[in-house]
Amino acid sequence: MVTTLLSKDIVPFGNLARRMIAVPLLFNDDIKLLSSYNQKEIMGTSFSKYLEKAEWNWNKHAPIKSRKNMTIYDRIDYQKDLTSQNPFHGYTVLYVKSATNLASCVVTNSEKYSFLINENKFEIQSFFADATTYFYTTDSEEEAYYLCSIFNSKTLNEKIKPFQSRGAFGGARDIHKLPLSFNIPKYDPRIRDHKELVDIGIQCSKKVKQHLPDKIKSSGPLRGKIREILENELSIIDKCVKKILEKKSGKTGSIT
Repeated sequence: MVTTLLSKDIVPFGNLARRMIAVPLLFNDDIKLLSSYNQKEIMGTSFSKYLEKAEWNWNKHAPIKSRKNMTIYDRIDYQKDLTSQNPFHGYTVLYVKSATNLASCVVTNSEKYSFLINENKFEIQSFFADATTYFYTTDSEEEAYYLCSIFNSKTLNEKIKPFQSRGAFGGARDIHKLPLSFNIPKYDPRIRDHKELVDIGIQCSKKVKQHLPDKIKSSGPLRGKIREILENELSIIDKCVKKILEKKSGKTGSIT
C-alpha cells in the first residue's frame, strides 16, 4: 500500500487527506513491477486474489487493441510513470493538471501517514504522484518550497492564462506543462529572492494546515479562501517571482 493525492486534493501550499492505494509493485533495493497475480513473491496472499480479479476485468473489458499490445501491468506503468518515481526519499512538488488556476503543494515522501479502516490502523511511509498531477521530486526541501511558491504565484498563473484550453462555458481549464514554458530558473540559495520564496513558502504551508477541514466535497471554493488568507504572503511572492522570471536565467530540472 502507498499514498497518493489527486489533483482535486491539492490547494495552494497544502492538501486534503492523502488516499491509500494498492500498486502492483515489489519494494526491495529497487522498485519492481509485478507481471502476474501468481508471481511467487505474492502467491497465497489476498493481494494476489485482488490482482487476479483485476487481470480478469482487464481481459474482459479493455479495448481489443490495448489487450493485444499490453497487460494491465504495462498499462498501469505506462511510459514508466509508476516505476520511475522515488516514493520514499526527499520531497515531491505537485501542481494540478487541470483547473482554472494553478495550485501547488509539497509532500514529504518519507512522512508516516495513518489510515483507520474498519478499526484497523494502517501506517504507510511512501508517496506516489497520481496521473492527474504533475510532479517534481527533489532531495532539497528548499528547492521544493521555492518551486511551490512559484507555482502558486499570481504572476505565473496569469502568464499561462492565454494558453489554457477552454471549457464548454469559456472558462480556463487545462494546465498541463504550460507553467514550465516560462524559464523558471534553477534554485540558487545565494540569490535573495530565491531564499525569500523558500522561507515564505514554508510559512504559507504551516499557515494553510491550520485552515484545512477534515472533510470537504470540493476543493475549488477552499482554494479561493486560502488565497484570501494568504493575500499578504502571495503579494510578496509575486514581487519575487516577477523579478526572477524577468531574468530568464534558465529552466528547472524536468518536472513530469
